Amino acid sequence: MSSVIVLKFGGSFLRGHADLVRAVHAIYREVREGRRVIAVTSAFYGRTDELASTLDALERETRGASGDPHAARRKRAALLGTGEIETASLLAATLERSGLPARIADVRNTGPFVESLDRGEPVDEDACEPTHMDIVALEALLAEAPVVCLPGFIAAEDNVNRDLALLGRGGSDLTAVFVADAIGAPVVLVKDVEGLYTSDPSQQVADAKGAPPRRLARVSYADAKSLDASVLQRRALAFAESRGQEIRVVGPGALVGARGTTVGAPPTSAQSPTAPRRPLRVALLGLGTVGRRVFAELSSAPHLFHVTAILVRRGSDIDRPRAARPLIVESFDDVLASGPELVVEATGGAEPAASWMAQLMERGLHVVTANKVAVARASTRLSGVARQHGVQFLASAAVGGSVPALETVARCAASSSPAERLVGITGVLNGTSNAILESLRLGCSWEAAIDEARAAGLAEADPTSDLDGSDVACKLELLARAAGWLDAPNAKLRWIRRDSLASGVPAGITCEEGRRLRLVGAVHLTEIGSIASIVLQSVAPGHPLFELSGAANAVVLEHAESPPTVLRGIGAGAWPTATSVMGDVFAVCRRLRLVEGAIPSTQQIEPEDAR
Repeated sequence: MSSVIVLKFGGSFLRGHADLVRAVHAIYREVREGRRVIAVTSAFYGRTDELASTLDALERETRGASGDPHAARRKRAALLGTGEIETASLLAATLERSGLPARIADVRNTGPFVESLDRGEPVDEDACEPTHMDIVALEALLAEAPVVCLPGFIAAEDNVNRDLALLGRGGSDLTAVFVADAIGAPVVLVKDVEGLYTSDPSQQVADAKGAPPRRLARVSYADAKSLDASVLQRRALAFAESRGQEIRVVGPGALVGARGTTVGAPPTSAQSPTAPRRPLRVALLGLGTVGRRVFAELSSAPHLFHVTAILVRRGSDIDRPRAARPLIVESFDDVLASGPELVVEATGGAEPAASWMAQLMERGLHVVTANKVAVARASTRLSGVARQHGVQFLASAAVGGSVPALETVARCAASSSPAERLVGITGVLNGTSNAILESLRLGCSWEAAIDEARAAGLAEADPTSDLDGSDVACKLELLARAAGWLDAPNAKLRWIRRDSLASGVPAGITCEEGRRLRLVGAVHLTEIGSIASIVLQSVAPGHPLFELSGAANAVVLEHAESPPTVLRGIGAGAWPTATSVMGDVFAVCRRLRLVEGAIPSTQQIEPEDAR
């Protein structure tokens, strides 16, 4: 499988429901960089022990009444495995809320599979070895969505009933390593610590030579075996060594640039200790639907971010989160005075947003925005200011919400492969209009469809820009610029058609039974320039834009020779947009970490120093 990565989220990382959002950000980082993700989950911290304790108590009371050790094993596996199934299911739901399509793998269909355990003496779960995967079934899930959530720790017996079996304590590590090897993908284990250390970092326990804990940049298989087994399962390590497979172990800091530890062939090397980077100072312009969600995300990670000010020009305190109220200012000068390093612009309209962003970057501040209107109208100016002053200017959320459209188009434009060269971009780019068209299809009146979109937080009080095509037009311009098609001086889109829904579905436009109406934006590169259109189009089953429910967006990238690339996700709403905004914020953090030299030096160490 190409462009797939396996991420495993341990129970120490997933301590509760709130930690699922952290996992979403880690997954989204990979998706926006063009990779599909298999997310292997452990149970929430302590959940497996809780289930085992309950079962043990029941079995003590019944004194093993069944008398069948195989039946008892199957019962135990079925119960204890529910912890991992629970987290996989909740992670998939959290991904969907954030606008990322996800599927849940059933190990009875995809594997890992183990040999049937019903013959002979009962097998201890710590001796239960996975044998194979159903790669076709796994590939089918990845074809449906960019993320597949796979419960770790459990496997299916290769028998008619596909009974569940357990892979031993810490078995989710083994699941991840085995799956990655089977599909030829890299594997990353996400833990609650930033890698493997020479001694326990949480206790600041000195190593054998009295030195403080040092993170290992790289550790050999042999040296890894002498480290804390609770961080990396021994069986997973042994399997990886037998296959010559590298394992990366990272912690929460990977999102902002921490490197973690690579386990593989020698040598073993440790990083010199560095003082932790202070929280990044961030200001917000706007506290609307998206701004509130971004504020919640920033506030949930005080070790990473310090919110300095929030610019709000109207509204009452009743409408504002309690934690935000002391930070609210009413003038742009107050924002500057708060001393931010990065500013998230979450207002709306071209001005004063564009002027504010230019002033911020002229002062050496980094800017992240979701404002498609301001960026479309002042893209050349703003990008130029960013280059001139050496700062980051990111606007991924301006197109497609959580759909990584701009990032993917820019990556294709930078590709040296002639086959990957873009020649056309087509898509449903406005989630609000799509939600309204879907409500009409299901029998709603025009007024009721708009009311439903407002109630869902998808439409403003005045939804004109979503319906008259102006929102789509802005996004087509941004996509064309990302593709490099408007780089020439005075280059503009050449419009050949612009349909509108401002007054409802135009008379005369019908949709045959079984087909669906979509407001489709398109731009194609031709000999005379970039030709653009917005067309209310009827699409048939099987069309890339057919299966789009609610506020879903889809972008079809047409290449010169390669098959089309199809991107899907939710294009409107607080969660999808904020997920994309935070993706940009984390990207700025990673780049700052590299520029500021916060990546410490490495030093090769003797094997005994790793123990």
